[in-house]
Parts: sequence; structure tokens; C-alpha cells
Amino acid sequence: MDGPARTTSSIGGSELLLHRTYEPAIEVFQEATRRYPSSPRLMIGLGMTLDLRGKYDEAVKALLAGC
Repeated sequence: MDGPARTTSSIGGSELLLHRTYEPAIEVFQEATRRYPSSPRLMIGLGMTLDLRGKYDEAVKALLAGC
């Protein structure tokens, strides 16, 4: 796995989340979790973002996958 790319995806998604641009953050985290499905950090980032958008069922699935 490419560690720096995974970290960059996490930072990019987190930065978008920080600025409350939730839909783009969801897209970044979804793409990153497709590329790195075993990354807890990315799954948790996706789950948190989905939760903030009110997509609770999807959020729970992502958060549980990150544990």
C-alpha cells in the first residue's frame, strides 16, 4: 500500500470536513476507502462525514468497518 497517498487522502478529506464542505469530503473519503479499504482512519473519516450529512445508516456501516 502507498502510505503517503493514503495519508494525503485522509488529510484532504479532513480539510474539506473542517471547512464543512461535506459532499466533496464524502467523495474524497469514498474514493480513498475504495483504494485503501483496510484503513481505519479513512473509514472513520467517511463515517463521521456521513453522520454530519444525516446519512446515519451509511455512517454506522463505515464507522463499524473502521473499528
